[in-house]
Amino acid sequence: MAVFNDILGSRKNQLEVMREQDVPITADQLLAPCDGERTEEGMRANIRVAVQYIEAWISGNGCVPIMA
Repeated sequence: MAVFNDILGSRKNQLEVMREQDVPITADQLLAPCDGERTEEGMRANIRVAVQYIEAWISGNGCVPIMA
């Protein structure tokens, strides 16, 4: 909690933080495929996480910790 308290102080959120202050990212950068090998293990992990999140969302939980 110390890390959060150092940044937030007594505030409950960071709504005043504007994303325009971050490093600029282009649409091409967002759409570019990631480097590295695509594996069956990685694909299965991604699908498992997606299904777990959708299951939680349908059950009414929008914010859930999911372990890959």
